[in-house]
Amino acid sequence: MKSTNSSLSFSLLCIISIVLAVTAAEHDEGGEEGDGAAAPYGGSYQIEDTCQFSLCGPLYRQEFGIGRRPLAGSCSGDCHLLAINTNTNRFTREFLWSHCATMCSAKYNTTQFSSYKPRFSCMSSCYSMYSPLAPHHNLARYCIQASCPATMDTNMTQLDCFSQCSSHVSTKVSPMDWEDWARALAGVCQEDKGEGRTHRLKCADSNIWQQVISSYPNLNLSTMSKHCMVEVCEENLKCARNCLEHVLEVAREKDRSSIWLTCSKSEECSTPCSPSASCSRERLGCADNCMQREVSRTTTISTMESGGKLARLASTSGGMKIKMKVMFIMVTVVTVVMRVKWMTIY
Repeated sequence: MKSTNSSLSFSLLCIISIVLAVTAAEHDEGGEEGDGAAAPYGGSYQIEDTCQFSLCGPLYRQEFGIGRRPLAGSCSGDCHLLAINTNTNRFTREFLWSHCATMCSAKYNTTQFSSYKPRFSCMSSCYSMYSPLAPHHNLARYCIQASCPATMDTNMTQLDCFSQCSSHVSTKVSPMDWEDWARALAGVCQEDKGEGRTHRLKCADSNIWQQVISSYPNLNLSTMSKHCMVEVCEENLKCARNCLEHVLEVAREKDRSSIWLTCSKSEECSTPCSPSASCSRERLGCADNCMQREVSRTTTISTMESGGKLARLASTSGGMKIKMKVMFIMVTVVTVVMRVKWMTIY
């Protein structure tokens, strides 16, 4: 009996110990998370290291070290504030901060730029490049790591690659295509050896455009797709997609699409503007109205021609009836005369 009671007491003691341990751990986690924003550099050794070695540099090394807190009004204090104000989620804290710091310290190195302010300004700009892409983390990652051209000119940095990629995607690629676009950029377009700073961006555009066209396998869109991409939108993928989908909605039939294309190319609807994508809606609307007028005019002419044919047919039919009546009368008269002669003879 004593042995049983001892076993129960021991089991109960174990359970109580486990509960207390879990509670303490939860309390520690909660406290650590709650104090994270107030902790130096958000409680991150990685952020502290980038502040010390990449962003502040040797002039401010005395502000860092064991037991030292960020110094308000100086580099360590400003870096602490920058970190806790910009790192609002796991992606910015674990990925974007370190990559922006690396790119900014490369563009504004501590040897040529002893002041930390150009690097801090660069960090703010780097985060602003991510903003239009948020929360598409993969797209931001690939813009940073996979968008640079095969051969970079001497004046181009990785930060420039990120900047032009972010701007390109946010203005020239439809959000519905972002995932596939990023996949193409980091995949097949890494094999692209074209020229110019943006050849990999154009490669990804081309891949998505072919996907859009191939989604209409029963239609020959070679002429219309080229018109939308080149003439209406000047290589703006987002604009070209809208253009093609619009045409297929209002002029899917071959005869109507031909009229629409002619209208779009007309002087009335192809007034130059820059960039072309900015006035593409006006051009599409102009082509729509022009097509409707042409269709109405063609319908009216066709109706009038049909009416004329019917009138001529009716006129011809009336003349034929008169001729038939005359012939019938003549046949009747001849028949009567022949009968009279036959009766006279016999």
